[in-house]
Amino acid sequence: MTPTKPRKKQLLTDLTVEEVSLVDRGSNRGARVAFFKRDSGDPRTNNQKEKYMFERILKSETVTRDQIVTAVQKRASEIADEKGCPVSAAEMQVWTENPELVQKYESTPKAVNPRRPARQMCHDVTDAEIELDSRARKIMKRDGLQYPQACSKVLTDDPSLYSKYCAEIAAGQTFTAPEPSRSDVSVDYFRKRAAEAEGDGVCAECDAPVDADDAYCAACGSDLSAQRETTKSKTKKAKKS
Repeated sequence: MTPTKPRKKQLLTDLTVEEVSLVDRGSNRGARVAFFKRDSGDPRTNNQKEKYMFERILKSETVTRDQIVTAVQKRASEIADEKGCPVSAAEMQVWTENPELVQKYESTPKAVNPRRPARQMCHDVTDAEIELDSRARKIMKRDGLQYPQACSKVLTDDPSLYSKYCAEIAAGQTFTAPEPSRSDVSVDYFRKRAAEAEGDGVCAECDAPVDADDAYCAACGSDLSAQRETTKSKTKKAKKS
């Protein structure tokens, strides 16, 4: 063989490099790149990652049923893409080829849905809120509006109610009542009942709660009328002194 003459090398200058492709086996072996930047992520392909995650699910002892089903669905999707078959058929293949996965699924307890905290039915209300509630209910009956819209109309017409509400909250002038928007009865009704309960008092003999119209204490049988007369006489003497 006649040896070929080496090609004459040429030095190229004044070039504009638009792109440098970094590949595993480049065609230009003499090329040199001074520096480059690259994402330092997992070099494995998506297929390899999914297979690895699937194997981890098989070996895991703390896996949930939802995680097992998700892993099977992802693996089946890969098989369906590779073989061009329906995903449902691929899922059946995954379950059939991995009986230990079926056993793991059956032995894993079902997820328990956490119970939602009970909604607070009562909260502290002020006189301003009672006034707002009373006016809103009248507007609901007159104009056929819903409760939120009726309250908005009241506050738009009388902004001072909000200032009154803020002042009462700051002063702690509140009492407990059901949430107005969830009650069929006005808040004022509950305020009156609370006032009546405060006026009922307790038996002087046994401290048992009694109503204002009770004649005798249900707990000890004491005469409540006599107790009330005694209380009135003491109050009069205190005022005179």
